[in-house]
Amino acid sequence: MKLFPSMVVGLGLAVSSAAAAPEYFPRDLGTLGGTNAFATGLNDLSQVVGWSLDGAGRTQAFVWAGGTLTNLPNFPGGSNGIATAINNAGEITGYADVSGTNHHAFLYVSNSLLDLGTFGGPLSAGYAINEHREATGLAYLPPETQPWLQTFWWRTNDLIAIPPFRGFVHSCEGYGINDSGSICGTTFLYSPNGHNWAYVWRDTNSNSVADEGEMLPLGSLGVYASNGDYSEAKAINNLGQIVGWTGITNNWSPKHAFLITPSNGTWKLPNDTWQSGYLDPTNLLMRDLGTLDGRTNNSFANAINERAWIVGTSTTSSKTNQAFLWREGGMTNLNHLIAADTGWVLTNATGINEYNEIVGSGLYNGQPRAFIL
Repeated sequence: MKLFPSMVVGLGLAVSSAAAAPEYFPRDLGTLGGTNAFATGLNDLSQVVGWSLDGAGRTQAFVWAGGTLTNLPNFPGGSNGIATAINNAGEITGYADVSGTNHHAFLYVSNSLLDLGTFGGPLSAGYAINEHREATGLAYLPPETQPWLQTFWWRTNDLIAIPPFRGFVHSCEGYGINDSGSICGTTFLYSPNGHNWAYVWRDTNSNSVADEGEMLPLGSLGVYASNGDYSEAKAINNLGQIVGWTGITNNWSPKHAFLITPSNGTWKLPNDTWQSGYLDPTNLLMRDLGTLDGRTNNSFANAINERAWIVGTSTTSSKTNQAFLWREGGMTNLNHLIAADTGWVLTNATGINEYNEIVGSGLYNGQPRAFIL
């Protein structure tokens, strides 16, 4: 729950000492009978989605609204599910068991669970949904097919595959989609060198088909090496701003949260990724957001709103994970924006809406719980 100045006064807290006053108050979303719960996203109506263990230890998708935690249905033959995103119409995407260990992406609309299917393989998962009921995620192809895993773009009852970058043998996953249908995620490039990079994809010719050349790898802040130039995009807002994480050296660690703000219609400078036979990771538009505690620690950005407020998680020198809020001017530990006696340790922030409400997970009196601020 966000505390506005008038509310702070009403709680008997001095507005003049704003530096010491809590900016947020965490609320426990409860569980579905088990010990754990994790929030993954929210909309502008303060409706929250995620997953919780039930009394039998099964993973159950939930939606939280108005103080009530509701278990979403499972597919016939399945017993587990995870909800990942919700739009302002209350439409939800995620994934749920269909049989055994296989799970499919779903769309939950009008109290009904719609199976989004796969590209012929055993698995799929939905990770993001926009206000036009377009979703993205990942879906498997048959085992003998290359590439075997691709991003999907689901719209008007059609599961559309996002094609490879320049025809390289690779796989890719979609994690974010905005209201223009722009998708971001990560693409695994196995040739000519093995890397995984953040990307943005747009239907540039508006033909509702994923055409070759519409995917733009976004590079990284690491140097071009076997272990350094890695990145992953997690969310994109309606201004086209993208957040995620990137390697910053020629090693797998550390990783830092990044922000890309597009300039003159591109998300990468130089925007010609293919340079003399290799993939150039250089991106002058990729901004290192730092960490909560020094360059050698890790940070990961998960979500961004239209004000470019960004949330995620960061490690500290004590090797603990702490949820953060980034605003222009720097990164703040969310635990420093709540009162010290709440019983909470906020470890990961996963969503932020246009009213600056934040959801995520942490420890509440020592138990893993989902929160809304």
